Order: sequence, then structure tokens, then C-alpha cells
Amino acid sequence: MSDECKRDLTVREATPKDMSVVFEILSEARALLKNEGIAQWTEDYPSVRDLQTDLGHGCLFVVCKEERTIAAAQILVAGDPHYREIDGAWRGRGAHIAMHRVTVAASSRRSGAATALLRYAESLGRAYGALSLRMDTHPDNLRMQRFFEKNGFSFCGRIKEPITGKEHVAYDKLLFAK
Repeated sequence: MSDECKRDLTVREATPKDMSVVFEILSEARALLKNEGIAQWTEDYPSVRDLQTDLGHGCLFVVCKEERTIAAAQILVAGDPHYREIDGAWRGRGAHIAMHRVTVAASSRRSGAATALLRYAESLGRAYGALSLRMDTHPDNLRMQRFFEKNGFSFCGRIKEPITGKEHVAYDKLLFAK
């Protein structure tokens, strides 16, 4: 399943050839977050091993522009079990799809790459019968929270992030009209 966007962006499942570029993009994003004082990711997370696990499970996706990898994200078609517990309430109860670790190359920010990943995840979710798309971010990551809101997500509450144990803000977007 490929998703062409108005800016000639293509979303596809990652391959082993993408791994070095994806890790480089992730490292840029980690440095940006750290520079902004946002303790969302650590020096050890996400790691090359995390990306390799995603690749092996078929849940690492990339955005390409003119055959150059410019963004990546983890998309969990079967949902995320860590979203069972929330201090609040999900609007879309039942089957969901989850997207994590959205990262865009510094040279490609504001290119529509993150939106392309989001649209692709929504399309996958609908194809698999998911009722909603769920995402979370660090409370200080206002850029990501604005991205959620701009793209039709609603704040649902707070979750405990399983890797760091820190509280994250959680959002969902309904994939089917009520």
C-alpha cells in the first residue's frame, strides 16, 4: 500500500537499506528535543535495536521524496497494549491503530512528511477496521500537540510511557464518522 501525497511524497514499509538514514533522522530529532529541553527521548531510546525490532515486525514506515528517505515512524496496526490504562478516556473505544516515534529529517521539516505518515496510518487503520488512531507525546512537546490538534485529534488524558515511566499526554482521532 503506497500513499502518494501532493508533494510527491511516498510512504512505504522500511527496508534494511533505510536503517542508517532512519537512525540519522532519529538522532537529529533527539538532539532537537534535547536542545529544546524536552526529555522525551534518552540517549538510549529509541535505539538502533528498537528500529531493528520495528523493521523485523513490519511496523517501521518511511516517507520518501525522490527516492530519498526523509521521515519515519512506528505504526502498530494491532494497536498498543500500553494504551489500555489512561487517566482520562479514549473517544474511540475498541480496536485502534497506534503511531509512535514520528521523526522528520531537519532538512525536510514542514514538507508534509509527518502528515503523509499520519494519512498512511489512518488508511491502514481503516483497512484493518480500527476505530481510532492513538498517539501520545511528552507534555512539553507542544509542537507535536499542535500537530495532533491541527490534524483532528482530541486530547483524551494522560498515560504512563512504558520505556521511561514518565507521564505523556494522549490523543486519539476517530477513523469512522459516528
